[in-house]
Order: sequence, then structure tokens, then C-alpha cells
Amino acid sequence: MALKKSSPIKPTARQNAASTARYARPAPAQQALVDQSRSYFAARNAASAPSDDSSGYGDGSYGGGGGGGYSVAAAVAPPRLSDDGWLAQDSQYKSAVSALEQKLRDFEVENTSTREKGTQDYDNSLLRLGWVKPTAEGGAGSWNQEDRSTSYGNSYQGQMGDFASRGLLQSTLYDQARNDMLGNFNRQRTDMDTAQTNFLEELSHALSTQKSDTQLGKDQARVQALARRAAAEGGMSA
Repeated sequence: MALKKSSPIKPTARQNAASTARYARPAPAQQALVDQSRSYFAARNAASAPSDDSSGYGDGSYGGGGGGGYSVAAAVAPPRLSDDGWLAQDSQYKSAVSALEQKLRDFEVENTSTREKGTQDYDNSLLRLGWVKPTAEGGAGSWNQEDRSTSYGNSYQGQMGDFASRGLLQSTLYDQARNDMLGNFNRQRTDMDTAQTNFLEELSHALSTQKSDTQLGKDQARVQALARRAAAEGGMSA
């Protein structure tokens, strides 16, 4: 005998309403968790939201709000160097000045060497002439009458021997001849002194001229360098 299928039991309207209400509305604990999650994500999104100036440069800082960024200082032009400060950095000016100073140093070395050699030659010439320079400054020099290797000594001894051989050492003729000879040698010494003085003055004048030329060259190099600076700055501002 075949079994008769039973009909399924249908829930009542009340049961359907209760079931729908149970799945549509979470439990109080679950609702609180959902509310907390929503609050967290809302706060995070608000903190990370871009500002109106999306470039990040509107307020002169990087990184937006919240103090996480850093400020960017506005560009400030460096102070203008003084002329001397600028010249100290200009290689062309420094090279010109260095060449001028080296030329002056070389001239000074040559000038000093020439002076020393000329003075030595002068002293030796006086010695050969027979003049003995004073040993102390301001002292008096004298003629060497005894040294026949000198011009004066040889002349003095020869003259004295000549007049002595004739028995005229006590005569006025000998006195006159001796004075004439002494005057001749004094004139020679005076001429040598004058030549040496002129020689030293010429060296001093040449050195002074070279120093003046060096300074003039430096001044010209300075003017030219500052003109280059003015032209360069004018070109930059144009």
C-alpha cells in the first residue's frame, strides 16, 4: 500500500514576522561593535582627507594638517659682497695682482744685488786708490802713505824719495809738490764719492718707480675687475 505524502508545515504569520525581525536587527552587543567600527573609520578618513589645497604647498608646508609636515623657508637672496670681498674671489684679478707683485719682488732682488755689487766695487776702488775709510761712523778717513800697492802710497813714497835724493825734503818745493799730489787724489776720491752717490740715488729712484708702477697696475686691475662685476650683475638683472 502506497504511503501518502504529508504536506509541509507552513509557519504562521507571527513566526515569519519574528524571524524577519531577528535577522534584520543585530543584537545590542553586535550593534555596539558596528557603531564603534563606523566611528573609527569615520575619524580616520577625516584625519587623512586632503585639504582644500591639494598641492600641499598652500601654507608653505609639506604633509597637510596635524603637525606631521615641515615648514619650507622662503628663498632669501644672499647679501651682496663688498668690492674687496668680491675681488678676493675673482681669479683674474688675483692672477694679475700676483704677477705684478712677483715682478716687483724680482726687481727688488736685482736692485739689491746691483747695489751690493756697486758698493763693493766702490770700496775696493777707494782701497786701491789708497783711501782708508773711517772705522767709526762720523769719523775721519785718511790716506795710506805707507802702502806702495795703493796709488796714493806709491806716489807719496816715490815723490818723497825723489826730493830726498836731491836734499829737498825741507824745501818749499817739496811742500808744494806734496800738496799738489794730495789735491789730485782728493779730487779723484770726491769724483768717486759723487759717482757712488749718483749710483745709489738712481737705484733708489728705479725701485721707487717700479713700486709706483706696481701700484698703478694693481689699481688698473681693480678697476677692470669691478667693471667686469658690474657688467655681470647688469646682465643677470636684465
